[in-house]
Amino acid sequence: MSFSSEFSPAAIAARDSVQSPPEGYYGKYSPTFPNPVYCFVEMFYAYKDTFYQNLVPHNGINQWLKDTWEWHYICSYITLKDIFYIILTAILFTILRFIVYKVLLERIPLWFKLAPEAVEKFPEAAFRTGVYAPLWLLSFYSIAQRNLFYYPFTVWEDWIAGAFVPFDIYVGYIIQMGFYIHMMYATTYIETVRKDYAVQMLHHGLTLCLLGYSLCMRFHYIGLLVLFIHDFADVFLEVAKAILYFKDRGGKSYKLPEHIANVLFAVFVLQWILFRLYWYPVKLLYATGFVSQKFYPEAPFYSLFNIMLLVLYGLHIYWFFFIIRLVVKVITGNELSDTRDLEEEKKND
Repeated sequence: MSFSSEFSPAAIAARDSVQSPPEGYYGKYSPTFPNPVYCFVEMFYAYKDTFYQNLVPHNGINQWLKDTWEWHYICSYITLKDIFYIILTAILFTILRFIVYKVLLERIPLWFKLAPEAVEKFPEAAFRTGVYAPLWLLSFYSIAQRNLFYYPFTVWEDWIAGAFVPFDIYVGYIIQMGFYIHMMYATTYIETVRKDYAVQMLHHGLTLCLLGYSLCMRFHYIGLLVLFIHDFADVFLEVAKAILYFKDRGGKSYKLPEHIANVLFAVFVLQWILFRLYWYPVKLLYATGFVSQKFYPEAPFYSLFNIMLLVLYGLHIYWFFFIIRLVVKVITGNELSDTRDLEEEKKND
């Protein structure tokens, strides 16, 4: 099957909606807790087949590159209005952060006579909480209106180039992309510099590329799954950090904030394992790495998109090592703190 016949504008526009999953899908795939072994085996063979068909030089890498370029040229849809909204949102986030910091967040540590460390770091955690929580609720609302989470094959239903993006998903995309542009600026110039600074910037840039790519290609259902899986754990982490800063007030130490923070941190760890280490591959990577090949076996977008998603999963695993270090600190009776902080690292030297 050639690119011109399968992915020409006429063929894409005339494509029938996918109404059913691949054969045997319901029998093998549990909607809530899929078998990870089954999913990874299926993805492995899908990746292997694609590698030999498209990426091995003697099997036509030049043709694959040509088809990939042609497909992206034909199928990408984004307007100057979209770009304007994204950049405007990033600017508004920066302005909002400055105002909220000055009016409220920088004053709270002074009102409660928190420790000097909290004066700098509490506003960061509080601001992130105020962003992550409503953004995840928006993602949850969009997911709840559709069947994407339980049956990931539905991310490919009704896909055509330039498809209409539902309003709730479009708004979420604009806000999230603007926020990640702002975060690339804030991580460098506003927030405390941490020893995983380069990894944070890679994460922000990669997430921005994934969102932009999925918006252009109208893979917005996949992007919605990424946002839904990502933001939930972040809410618990930032709330735990914000509460922990209230442990030392007025020169005295209080146990209650630490106990609450430890409980929230435990929830965060469980959510990270469930959402980012388990559901991310068996829901998202399975949909893009295996199911996509059942619906669009000749699609040249397959390798590029999945490489970005796999790198993001690698970052999840990388950060999980920091989480394990925090778990060990709490279990051994040490105070909960961010193990990525350069200042914290110097104190332990």
